[in-house]
Amino acid sequence: MFPERNGARKSLLRKSLLEIAINEREVIVDEVFGIKREELAEKLKLAAASRAEECISFLKDIISIPSPSGQEKAVAERIVAEMKKVGFDEAFTDRAGNAVGRFGNGYTHILCDAHIDTVTPDKTWKHDPYSPRLEDGVLYGLGACDDKGPLASLVYGVRLMRDLGLSGDYTVWVVGAVSEEIGEGFGVKSFLEETGVKPAYAVISEASSLVPKRGHKGRAMLEVVIEGRSVHASTPELGENPIYKAVPIIDAISKMGPTLRGDEFIGKGTIVVTRVDCPSPSLNTIPSECVLYLDRRLTLGEDQKTIIEEVKGLKAVSETPGVSVRLMGFEQPCYTGLTLKGEEFFPAWAIPEDHPLVAATVLSVEIAMGRKVTPDKWDFCTDGAFTMGVAAIPTIGFGPGDGKYAHSPDDQIEVRQVIEAASVFAILPGILASRQ
Repeated sequence: MFPERNGARKSLLRKSLLEIAINEREVIVDEVFGIKREELAEKLKLAAASRAEECISFLKDIISIPSPSGQEKAVAERIVAEMKKVGFDEAFTDRAGNAVGRFGNGYTHILCDAHIDTVTPDKTWKHDPYSPRLEDGVLYGLGACDDKGPLASLVYGVRLMRDLGLSGDYTVWVVGAVSEEIGEGFGVKSFLEETGVKPAYAVISEASSLVPKRGHKGRAMLEVVIEGRSVHASTPELGENPIYKAVPIIDAISKMGPTLRGDEFIGKGTIVVTRVDCPSPSLNTIPSECVLYLDRRLTLGEDQKTIIEEVKGLKAVSETPGVSVRLMGFEQPCYTGLTLKGEEFFPAWAIPEDHPLVAATVLSVEIAMGRKVTPDKWDFCTDGAFTMGVAAIPTIGFGPGDGKYAHSPDDQIEVRQVIEAASVFAILPGILASRQ
């Protein structure tokens, strides 16, 4: 079922962004595509315009299919059907339920990832989140921005490759990943483990306003468990109230910010208490424990041991008996029956500005969209925490849409950006393969 996967990561010839994006750009286009840059840009523009209606129709379809984490079966099947329709060489769902499509059978394997699950809409939505609305070039609906619009761009990037005959010595794997909203990277991790694919590069398609993203902070979830002694509230002197014990701990955590390490590009780590739980049989009972949930945003180089020990090292924690600190775990059942398991730890990552992957993406944007861009970073966490942060696969982020609309009742995406992103994805693999 799977072709030979000889696209293993190997040492790359480091060329500066300036060298590739300026001095070599004309040579690359001629060598890779056999035509002048201006001609390629025009062909891309015409081909993308001819597929725009088809692409947006597909996007509307997948927005209309509810796909909360663990319930992506219907949308995965719809995506696989579209992959087959537009010309992928094979398309299937894997054991985790990811929608997977392969195009090409060349040496350089390129993983293109966009998640297909969404958050659950809340009562603040003024319109049906599953009834997409197109108004003035903007498509509204749950998942439009996060992350079905970027997924549609990947699928139709392959459609444009097929239309324009842009095959090369590469294999493109488009993975519509499940359960990203629960655990970043665990869906695509399952795909790689099952298939044995060893990508030379990874492209994370999430909302980036068509600006390449070369890193982001990581995240972790910690639990601070404070033990007490449960008694009836009418005799508090007989018990030990863990809520009172929690007060100085919360105060100490709130003052940790200035002590956390930082990185010039990624930024400084953060820590915040996001929930306090006190299990109790009634409101007239002193609880037996108080649990603090901490959201910890990570900068480069921080690991599980470090972030746990820094909380344990707080005087309010170390001098209070009956306090434990641990990293949270999760178990996410997939619709296939497989359960994804892991720790709530997703590392920060960054790829150097002069990496060939960054240069190739900038050049692809310049050719397809006719403008220069300066790569920066995401403010949120993505599957890149696994591909680059854990698996060390050189990774870049790029996609249509503005991330400020993610997880909001205003979820939306400009259809123009969806089509432009597809054009970029159509030529990026060829340029990447030429850099191997």
